[in-house]
Amino acid sequence: MNAPLNRKLARTRWLVGALILAVALAPAGQALASSSANGRLVETNGHSLYLRCAGTGSPVVILEAGFGDWSRGWKAVLARSQTIGSTVCAYDRFGLGQSGAFTGTRTIASVVSDLHALVSKAKLRGPHVFSGASLGGLIARSYARSYPKQVSGMVLFDSTPDDWDRYLGMSIMSGDSENLDIAAAAARLRASDKLGKKPLVVLQAGDESYLEQLVQRPDFLDYWNPAQQKLARLSKNSLFALATGQPHWIQQAAPALSAEAIRLVVSSVRSGKPPPTCAKSKLPKLGAACS
Repeated sequence: MNAPLNRKLARTRWLVGALILAVALAPAGQALASSSANGRLVETNGHSLYLRCAGTGSPVVILEAGFGDWSRGWKAVLARSQTIGSTVCAYDRFGLGQSGAFTGTRTIASVVSDLHALVSKAKLRGPHVFSGASLGGLIARSYARSYPKQVSGMVLFDSTPDDWDRYLGMSIMSGDSENLDIAAAAARLRASDKLGKKPLVVLQAGDESYLEQLVQRPDFLDYWNPAQQKLARLSKNSLFALATGQPHWIQQAAPALSAEAIRLVVSSVRSGKPPPTCAKSKLPKLGAACS
């Protein structure tokens, strides 16, 4: 983080900080100025959501940001839409970025409802490839569970496991920008969550020191590492890779690697063939390790 941690804050507050991807972002004013020129506001469920797309083609890729973050966190990936070879869209959740103002606590179900209405109103024809970073992965999985026919593939970037609420001992993730109650959605995913044969790429951060420092539990890596491997088992057509040396916010620190992970899923959806094995993909040349 740019600002030093205040060790007098309550433990709950900085445990939640483990989910925030705002560290290493471009200054907010700079990012928003850039996205303003290319985005639009879409009236959705009684409020406005900011949507920004780049590139052309299908399937449309939907980028879901982590806790407290918004479309600015995907700026470098959006810039690589030609490499991905399809339409790529990021948006700001209600209460964040340039979307309508909101204070209070929302549920994952309400976020999913917003997103479903947004893609319909914006005429983003599905099914879509969903890409979720950190807590955005939990949202993407919840969307797929609610609207399975609208999801053709998925990419997860160091994604929040579906027992994160149990591990932290809290159901509401609270921060300066966002408050999300994840308990009901997490419980639903634990009960049933499968992608069948839909292509899936799971990228785990190679450097988890940021989360380790914030969570400050000696069992963190014993919990997080197998949880990331488990995510790859959500689909029979999956690929798992470690983003060597990269921090939790992989999509910002390694945009070329991130774009290639998304391209692999887009290509698999188009061809109807499974993604290649990690070793046979371009991911190792871009800094990933296969396991």
